[in-house]
Amino acid sequence: MGQNVRVVSSWYAPLSTLLKTTVVGFRISELQSQLEEALNELEKLRESRHHQLQLVESIVRQRDMFRILLAQTTGAIIPLQGKRHISAPLGKNAIVVCSEFSVVVL
Repeated sequence: MGQNVRVVSSWYAPLSTLLKTTVVGFRISELQSQLEEALNELEKLRESRHHQLQLVESIVRQRDMFRILLAQTTGAIIPLQGKRHISAPLGKNAIVVCSEFSVVVL
């Protein structure tokens, strides 16, 4: 029986090391997989954010265009950012420049 204990004891260290290496390797592989998934999700979120920014820019341009059209057709000027503007009739050749902060009639 002493011989069997020595044989088993001699196998224990290498098998224990192999088992630990396998478990650590599996865990590293698992973590790499999770990291790849997280990076893919991050890229999707970045693309989504970029698309949302493009939509906002498009909406702002449309808003400005409608302000210009309203000012050119009716002479009404919509207040921006809570500021008060005086509206006046515009001539047929008036040019209205509208930005996020102001409306200028040329």
